[in-house]
Amino acid sequence: LIQHSLLLPVIFKHIMFHFSLYPLEERLGYSFRNRALLETSLTHPSYITSQESTNRLNPLLIAADHCGLLKPRFRTNIEGSPHKKPKSGLEGLSQAVNEKGEKEEEICDGPSDNERMEFLGDAVIEFLTSDHLYHMFPDYTDGQLVIYRKALICNQNLATIAKRLELEKYMLSTKCFELSTQDGFSHAQANTLEALMGAVYLDGGLKHSREV
Repeated sequence: LIQHSLLLPVIFKHIMFHFSLYPLEERLGYSFRNRALLETSLTHPSYITSQESTNRLNPLLIAADHCGLLKPRFRTNIEGSPHKKPKSGLEGLSQAVNEKGEKEEEICDGPSDNERMEFLGDAVIEFLTSDHLYHMFPDYTDGQLVIYRKALICNQNLATIAKRLELEKYMLSTKCFELSTQDGFSHAQANTLEALMGAVYLDGGLKHSREV
C-alpha cells in the first residue's frame, strides 16, 4: 500500500505534463491522436542520457518536472561549438554504418529521443517549403529557389518559430553542455521544431503537416 501511495505524486505530475501540452496543440492548430509521438518529438537526447546515467530513473519523474514551466539558464564565455557537422558522401555513409553497429548493443526498451523524428521532420519541412516556392515563383530558376529555401528553413528561422510556439516550456531535457549556451539552446529548439513536424506527419499525414 505504501509503495502504491508513493506512485501517486508521480502519476499526478505525469498527467499534469500531458495536460500542459494542450496549449501547444492549440498554437499548432492540430490535436494529436497519438500523444506518444508528441512526447517523443519534445524529448531531447539529454533526457535519455540522464536516465541512463541515473540507473534508468522513472521517465515520469523527469517529464513531470517540466509541465510547461521550464526556464532555461545559459553559460557565458564558452568557446567552441558542441555541434559537429556530419560527413557527407561515402565517408559519411561508412561512418553512419559503423556508429549504428556500435550503438545496436546499447539499444533497449524505453523512451526514445527526438533525433529520428528530427530527421524526418527536416525532410517534411524541406519538401513543403520546396512545393510552396515552386508554385509561388513559376519563373524562378532552380538555383534561385534553392537560395530562397535555404533562407527560409535555416536554423535561425526555425528557432524563431520555436520561440513563438514557446517550445522551451515543453522540451524534455536535463542540464548538459549543448543546452548551456544561447546558441546551443536555439539549435536544440530548431531541432525540436523539426521533430515536431515529423510527429505531425506521422500522426496526421502530409495534409495536416501542410496545414500546420
